[in-house]
Amino acid sequence: MAFFSGRGFLFFLIQIMTSSKPQQPVDKPITDDAILKVSKEIVVKFIEVGRLAPGNFDETFRSVYGTVRDTVRS
Repeated sequence: MAFFSGRGFLFFLIQIMTSSKPQQPVDKPITDDAILKVSKEIVVKFIEVGRLAPGNFDETFRSVYGTVRDTVRS
């Protein structure tokens, strides 16, 4: 890291970040699988930070899934 100046390192990071991201078409539909994965990650994060007890997973997951689905489908 010492061989990069401040601007050089920032430019290097921007190149890596932009070159590794594939361009997605705007019209690409969001799959049900993607909605499931996002919903699961949100609920798991709530459990990890202590905002949700694992026993409430089912009820909370249904609520989060419905919200994410409604958001991306509207």
